[in-house]
Amino acid sequence: MYRWYHDSYICIALLLNTTSLEDMPQDRWFTRGWTLQELLAPERLKFYNRFWEPLTEEKNDRPERYGISHPIHEVIEKATGITSTELRHFQPGVDDIAQRMVWAAHRTTTRGEDRVYSLLGIFSVSFPIAYGEGVERAFFRLIEAILHSFRNVLGILNWASRPLSHSIHSSRLIPSGPECYLGQQNVELAGINLIPLKPMLLTHLGIRVRLLFVDTDTLTPPPEDSKKLLNEGKVRLQCNAEIQKEPTIVELYNVHDRDLFGPFRFTFKFVFGIWNFEESRGSLFLRDTCAALLFRIPHVDIQRDDDDTEDDPDAYSEEEEFGGKNLSSCKVDTKKVITFPSTIEFNRELSTTDRLTRHGMKLRTVYL
Repeated sequence: MYRWYHDSYICIALLLNTTSLEDMPQDRWFTRGWTLQELLAPERLKFYNRFWEPLTEEKNDRPERYGISHPIHEVIEKATGITSTELRHFQPGVDDIAQRMVWAAHRTTTRGEDRVYSLLGIFSVSFPIAYGEGVERAFFRLIEAILHSFRNVLGILNWASRPLSHSIHSSRLIPSGPECYLGQQNVELAGINLIPLKPMLLTHLGIRVRLLFVDTDTLTPPPEDSKKLLNEGKVRLQCNAEIQKEPTIVELYNVHDRDLFGPFRFTFKFVFGIWNFEESRGSLFLRDTCAALLFRIPHVDIQRDDDDTEDDPDAYSEEEEFGGKNLSSCKVDTKKVITFPSTIEFNRELSTTDRLTRHGMKLRTVYL
């Protein structure tokens, strides 16, 4: 269907709830799942109101590559969150996974699975339709298809809130739906090498991913502030390493996770797993804004079993170092993506062999 719209001479959109540009943003057309590709795919798009009257005198209501801005473009942005620049230069694929998920997050369809199927052309992937599988399983297959089709897939991690149901897959790095990306921050990815040295693979153990682990301290503010934060499901964390100027407020997704930061918090250590960094030729470069996952690591030592294999020594050593093989179970779900400014300039490299240790950081490959 995406290709059909793209190859059309013109796409005509009839807005049944609209009489003028003023009430256009409230039209149901902008909340339906399948109409997103009608907006993004065609080169020529023309909007008509409920009386079959054109809403503009332009031949094309879609921003043209070198066209002049028109008030309808501001209306489209208000209704969809898609800027005229994004609309003008849109190409199917995964250039900005998180942002495209946000465009689809509030849209609805008659059949639940169509919320996912309507995104296939937008992400330029394909898999068999299976009505009855449920929205979450369909969304899992979308993420799986993206991981198997493209190299620059780091943006998949730019989400927060509820992960995919464990009955569908064991990974904790796959979100349950497009709405999880509504909490995404404007994490700088432009210019970063999105092709990691070790590939992000989806396995039965989870997603294989490269993370930079940094120990954190749970900062204890004045008692009244501390109690207020925990009641709101929030905690203040600060990196031990010299890479963070100010502490960051982390908003927990699950209410019961507040107990982790209560009187028994010293049973665990809390670790940031930074994922938006660049690694090249034995050196690592941090971005101006770091994006991270949060882990709680038990303060216990697990001895290695005699029958353990070393198919992936790097991944195993990280899990062993953090007190167990199931590091995925240590991930703490948050309501928003964890971001904080880095004090280390991007143009200053961190050697993966010496300077990382000095900054109290560890670079590892893990399955989550």
